Amino acid sequence: MPDPIEPDPLTQLYAGFWTGLEEHPKFTEMVKAANRVKFNADHPGHARARTKVQAADLPELILTYEGFSGSLRSTSSSSEFAVRWTWVLTTGDMRIDEILLPLSWTILESMVRMHARLKGLSFGGVPFLKSIHLIDARAGESELLRVSNIRGWSAVQSFETRILTATDQMVTAATPPQP
Repeated sequence: MPDPIEPDPLTQLYAGFWTGLEEHPKFTEMVKAANRVKFNADHPGHARARTKVQAADLPELILTYEGFSGSLRSTSSSSEFAVRWTWVLTTGDMRIDEILLPLSWTILESMVRMHARLKGLSFGGVPFLKSIHLIDARAGESELLRVSNIRGWSAVQSFETRILTATDQMVTAATPPQP
């Protein structure tokens, strides 16, 4: 049975992606801590929506949770879900080789390295991460920056994690204790 204090698999993955990326020295050199926009309880000050962007706010990286699809009972004993995430990078620089390409590559390197470590995450003592797949990566000029009179590239890298859990484990975790 999952520990009531143990974070759910989605929360563990969100934190794990940031931790894995922040272990890369090139990333921490290129993106200031204040420009790593995290939407979790540990970083409430970083979670902000900017309507006006300053040059010091860039480059900026955001990790968003996009949702999931899957099967509540993919087999008689397991549940499987495809969870979609997106890295959103805003550079503030039109030179493609200064920030956009090096930082995009750094994110990819980090994702490859962190895959093995994230496979060690567990819920109720059972590992749950099956795989990570890159879905799509796109780049273009940022509309938000244009409004702020700053020219620069933006990139979106969408990826999917496959989670496999024991259905009984999920049922047990969702069952209220009996008096």
